[in-house]
Amino acid sequence: MDLRRLKAFVTVAEHGTVSKATDVLHITQPALSRQISGLEREFGFKLFGRAGRRLVLTPRGEQLLAECRSLLSHAGEGLLVEEKFGKTLIGEAIGRTAAEESVSSLFD
Repeated sequence: MDLRRLKAFVTVAEHGTVSKATDVLHITQPALSRQISGLEREFGFKLFGRAGRRLVLTPRGEQLLAECRSLLSHAGEGLLVEEKFGKTLIGEAIGRTAAEESVSSLFD
């Protein structure tokens, strides 16, 4: 589970296009597309469909979006703890553990 890919997914969902999301994330379109494709392979289902030029979430993508927002929020809290106490990798560990538990339970 990679928090960077979850953030990419949330950003695409919020902006509706890969192009707009790349501007926000400061990465190239091919890199962002690979991240989304990787998530789809990992979860075993499509996250987005197309409506003209816009991307729209599939029903399972909608479910995942709510979970990802929560996970990214928790990961951000972990990073604040890391800053305050100078502990290395605590934010990544908290985020990764929460992501693995929450997302895997979502589709069991």
